[in-house]
Amino acid sequence: MENQTGIEKVMRMASILDIPYDEIRRADFRDSEIISRQLMSHIKDLQVTIRPDGLQFNNSCLILFDDVTYILMNVDRDQKWLIVNDCGRDDIDAQR
Repeated sequence: MENQTGIEKVMRMASILDIPYDEIRRADFRDSEIISRQLMSHIKDLQVTIRPDGLQFNNSCLILFDDVTYILMNVDRDQKWLIVNDCGRDDIDAQR
């Protein structure tokens, strides 16, 4: 990959995400601090991020689903649980 300046990277990201360049705000990191990895104790916890366009599982979750490509999402409304099961590619509600 060719070396790009910071502005070129931001412009490329804006075009990939289909966001007008003038809407992207640049952050100033000069006065920020790096958080020590040891303080991030939740890294090994199971985490699911729910977004408008899908779900994202962290690596701890993915290890539990070794060799799983398609899943079924279930909701237990009484227990307020999100249940994830493996399934086949041809299941009608399969998610990749």
